[in-house]
Amino acid sequence: MPSLNAGLYDVDAEGENNVAKAKFTVVVPPAQPAPAPAPAPAPSAPQAIISISAKEGYVGQGLASSGAGFKAGGLIAIEYDGQTVATTKADSNGLFAAGFVIPVSKHGQHTINAGDGINAVEVKFTVESTPPPIPTLLSPQPGDKLQAPITFYWADVTDESIPVTYELQIATGKEFARDSIIIEGKGLSETEYTITKSDQSKLVRTKAPYYWRVRAIDAASNEGNWSSQGLFYVPATFPAWALYSLITLGLIIFFVLGYFLWRANLFRRGIITSG
Repeated sequence: MPSLNAGLYDVDAEGENNVAKAKFTVVVPPAQPAPAPAPAPAPSAPQAIISISAKEGYVGQGLASSGAGFKAGGLIAIEYDGQTVATTKADSNGLFAAGFVIPVSKHGQHTINAGDGINAVEVKFTVESTPPPIPTLLSPQPGDKLQAPITFYWADVTDESIPVTYELQIATGKEFARDSIIIEGKGLSETEYTITKSDQSKLVRTKAPYYWRVRAIDAASNEGNWSSQGLFYVPATFPAWALYSLITLGLIIFFVLGYFLWRANLFRRGIITSG
């Protein structure tokens, strides 16, 4: 059907013998209103984010952290492997900044988390894995014969991850086989170690040497290599009971000898006679 404007039209239909006439009205439907626009989606809350000033470092390192998208005025707790290391408040825009020190922790990857009770975001931090230097042995010198109390000395070492501690071993063999180690000192914070009285009793041989060595361990549990071994001797000593026995015997001999000398002197002077 052809396109027509609204109005009244005549329609003729012709056959062989007649013509039919009719009227036809074209009506234009009313215009439909345009659909209302869909409502704009409500703005979503900004996603919380945090950043740190370094992604890797050492124990004792100062680190700065900052974040955005947190609860306005909310209390922010910053945790390192679940341990709270700093707290601060977000400002009215949900921003915060805080600093903290990397605590004693093993070398490798750790988790730093910031949360306000609603938002929680984490980042990773890697603690260095470089072992500390090898200590230099100072005293005793090789071949020294040591009397109790026996003290060992070595040079201090420096390392990024502090504090550094030391481990000392004394053995009967220079290979330091497990069954040859007779004395150990662990977690030593100073660069010296004095053998205890109970350990002193383990040093019983007097002709063969003993061997000792030291290594450093930093606060990130990085173990340094062992030092070269030193050696020392322990001279023969009398046990306490033998020394006391000798002193007692000496006193008895002294008094007996003195008694006979006193009687001999009186006999020479005629004060006493034989028998």
